[in-house]
Amino acid sequence: MPINRIKLKDNAKDFLRSHYIFATIICAIILIICGNDTFLSIRFDWNTNQVIYFSFSGILMFLTRIIFSIITWVIIYILRIFVFNPLVVGKARYFTGGNYDSVGDLFYAFSGSHYFNIVKTMFVRDIMVFVWTLFFVIPGIYKMYQYRMVVYLLAEDPSMDTLEILRLSKEMTMGRKMEIFYLDLSFIGWRFVGSFLGGLLLFFIQPYFDATYAQLYFELCDERDYIAY
Repeated sequence: MPINRIKLKDNAKDFLRSHYIFATIICAIILIICGNDTFLSIRFDWNTNQVIYFSFSGILMFLTRIIFSIITWVIIYILRIFVFNPLVVGKARYFTGGNYDSVGDLFYAFSGSHYFNIVKTMFVRDIMVFVWTLFFVIPGIYKMYQYRMVVYLLAEDPSMDTLEILRLSKEMTMGRKMEIFYLDLSFIGWRFVGSFLGGLLLFFIQPYFDATYAQLYFELCDERDYIAY
């Protein structure tokens, strides 16, 4: 049975009618801290680099910028592994069955005994996507959709073995990747609107995206007879 994008979005709207305030707060925190992507991309803009205090010229200035960019990238990626990814799992927990009247679920990954399993599983997912991206990008996009449900499976059962979560995500998205891609495309107009006012409007639109993807997870669980919460 094809994924009904209209139904998913209608269910998301029904959810947000009751829980929009806390959903917006959680999405705003994630956008501010982690950015707008569960597969966070790191960019360093040379033109806005204001941290070079030395008056080196030529090759020394270039090397200084290279070293600074590497250090910055390493620090941010460490934060991604140990802070950003667990927060994204917490957001998934909220939208898939947590306490809808609190932001406490955002820190769900840090409060239990399975923190390092969450960190490990998300790291393995990221590495798998990165390695496959090296093969002309397209395979990486394929893997990104294949492991799309990893974050939700972790939110449901953080004790689950990493390989088992990857297997389940592959199984749940089997034959559905193109439909999920079309679902992503259906939000292009909203993302364009969200880009106005320096991206400020995205804080109010992001809950709609996340609630819809949570509904997608529920539907894929139902298809595979995998009980979510």
